[in-house]
Amino acid sequence: MKFNIYIIFLIYSILLSCSVSKKTNLQSVGLNIIVDIEVDKLGDYYTISSNGSVNKYHAEKKLFTYSNSFEGVLAAVDVTNPHKLLLFYPEQQTILLLDNSLSQISKIVLKSTTYYSAVGMANDGNIWVYDSYLAKLKKIDSTGRELDESFPIGQYYPEDIVNSKIIDRGNYVIMADSKEGILLFNNMGYFDKKLLFQNVSKPTILKNTLYFFDIKNNCFISKKLDAFSNSDSLCFDNFNIHPKRVIFENSKFYLLENNKVSVFDGDYFSGK
Repeated sequence: MKFNIYIIFLIYSILLSCSVSKKTNLQSVGLNIIVDIEVDKLGDYYTISSNGSVNKYHAEKKLFTYSNSFEGVLAAVDVTNPHKLLLFYPEQQTILLLDNSLSQISKIVLKSTTYYSAVGMANDGNIWVYDSYLAKLKKIDSTGRELDESFPIGQYYPEDIVNSKIIDRGNYVIMADSKEGILLFNNMGYFDKKLLFQNVSKPTILKNTLYFFDIKNNCFISKKLDAFSNSDSLCFDNFNIHPKRVIFENSKFYLLENNKVSVFDGDYFSGK
């Protein structure tokens, strides 16, 4: 009888162990889902996982990892300056600055008297923030001190710009409007115009050309800002590719598809 009880207990223990093991594996797979990517000017790329961790890669080699479970959901990562990365946590209204090894340099807690819904690095080393209560684009330093602000953008409501990244490129500063497209500012932070596009992902400006990924139509769009009627599109349906994110940087395409980042030379899709 004791032997039978022992056998039953042993079988139960094995089954329980298998059940726990399967659950753990499923959880770990979920944590490794890549939800976004960024690329810096040195050619390194970064993956942002569903658990908020940031991984830095050179080619396909993982270099560094950063994870923070105390600040809430990670909404935006800015790698404009590869030596000073910016991470934005809107729930806590917190900005973290990391060095090129993804070690934390400093933490900025934004003012609690308003709500900031978008942030990004400025070309002069300071930080752009969008005050959604006052509908103003502001510039702060690395301590959070306000340096300058734009006039209010009266026609927009706070919910239109949510967890966006502010992009500072050359003579332009841009933000993605979740409903209507792209807001274009000059490099002093003053509103210029609204560009009417939908399904905009990862907008940027390179050499006076606006680039973005049209998620719905699976096409990468480029438009000259000084001749806006002229545009080019690269539609990935033609190549049987359906990426979640697309970035054009360093004359290369970086595509996030099936939880993997693939890198293509700029002329790969042209057939040259």
